[in-house]
Amino acid sequence: MSDRPIPTDAEMIKLMRVYRKLTQEELAAPLNVSRGIVSKYETGDSPVPDHMLVAVAHELGMEYIPRNEKGRDDYEEALQIWYDSISDDDFEEAEKWREKLSVIKAFPHEKDFIIKFELHNCRLLLKLNKLDEAKKVLDVYEKKVDELNDDQKHYYYFNKGTYNLKTANASEASKFLNKSLKLTLTMFKKSFPLNFSIAYCQNGRGFIAQAIILLEESRKLKRKGQSKVSLFWLYNLLGSNYSSIGLVDKAEKNNDKSFKIAEELKKEDEEKSKLYIGSAYLGYGYMYRKAKKYNFAISNFEKAIDILPDDDASYLETIFQKTICHIEMKDLTPCPRLIEVGLKRSKHNKVYNQMFRGLEIMANPYEDTAKILEEEIIPYLLEKGCIHVVLDFSRFLSAYYKTRGVGFVSRSYKMSELAFSLSERFHEGFNENENCWDNSRFGYVID
Repeated sequence: MSDRPIPTDAEMIKLMRVYRKLTQEELAAPLNVSRGIVSKYETGDSPVPDHMLVAVAHELGMEYIPRNEKGRDDYEEALQIWYDSISDDDFEEAEKWREKLSVIKAFPHEKDFIIKFELHNCRLLLKLNKLDEAKKVLDVYEKKVDELNDDQKHYYYFNKGTYNLKTANASEASKFLNKSLKLTLTMFKKSFPLNFSIAYCQNGRGFIAQAIILLEESRKLKRKGQSKVSLFWLYNLLGSNYSSIGLVDKAEKNNDKSFKIAEELKKEDEEKSKLYIGSAYLGYGYMYRKAKKYNFAISNFEKAIDILPDDDASYLETIFQKTICHIEMKDLTPCPRLIEVGLKRSKHNKVYNQMFRGLEIMANPYEDTAKILEEEIIPYLLEKGCIHVVLDFSRFLSAYYKTRGVGFVSRSYKMSELAFSLSERFHEGFNENENCWDNSRFGYVID
């Protein structure tokens, strides 16, 4: 782990003092010794008693210092506790551990520990949505990724994938998360957050079968004391995926679990729980919409709209789902108002803005606007990985072109082919006869 032997006790005292930017006099005072004694400790002219090294570390708030093998083991264990607190969204605890463990930067010989600290800190920054700060860390390690060991590469790739996920680059996110996953398998090390993140990517790209397999694996990997928030999103996403391929019973079981957790979170913090309660209603609404139980769907969408923060993407998603639900019901009266709200709220979100433009065309189609939906909006949304939306739009256009007569047969066929290919992507790996997922077809290899 080290580039050179562990420093002597004398060197350790000087490293700690310099890191805290103290003079020898400033360190000597609280230790009740003279400046000269501190100087002799640092030069090695006087041996450092064990209790004095402990006292210095305590005085400088440097409890976790790898001064020997036990200290190194303690630091490694503390790093894992810190990482778990980050994964569990316990940010108050995570901030405390970051402060405690940041002292590793006082010891430049501990290169591997410093790298691991910085990569864990990058994950915390990503969780806190401090993307610019996280990118600075990622940029540093991008230049020297070949120098990292497999464990370090795993954390780098995971963070890089998460960054791309948060910046809406699903293809790049999937590439880096897959690299991380392959490394964890090589090291016989499985990870709840990694599986979940890849599943989220694959869901967005329309690979529902792969997403479900990874989510079910995540469910098996949940730890004792796993955070309620991470479990909420696990069951919520499982419900959404099962809804997408029409397995209503499984969707409902997972939606029920996510709703139950949301209710528990409400008892802890009613204001923060609004996102979870609203997202749970959105999950039910989507499930009922896919099952064509439109009245139930509308009821749940309305509950979600009433409670979701209107600056959250889930709010836009709910408005979108409610509108398309009315279009499928052929009840167009509420659509103009809903689309107006959606276009206004998505003014600074181009993806959702294009989605609402598409709905505007669906609510009142004619030949020129249908062409815009086909040749402008659908290609843009495909590029952004909005597979679920493109599937809905392409099915609509296929049906619309059929009504336009012989001159539109080729365009109807083109949209039908697109819808079929996307639907195949949704169901890839599902054995219709046995009503189960064929894990062996792709295992963990996500392309």
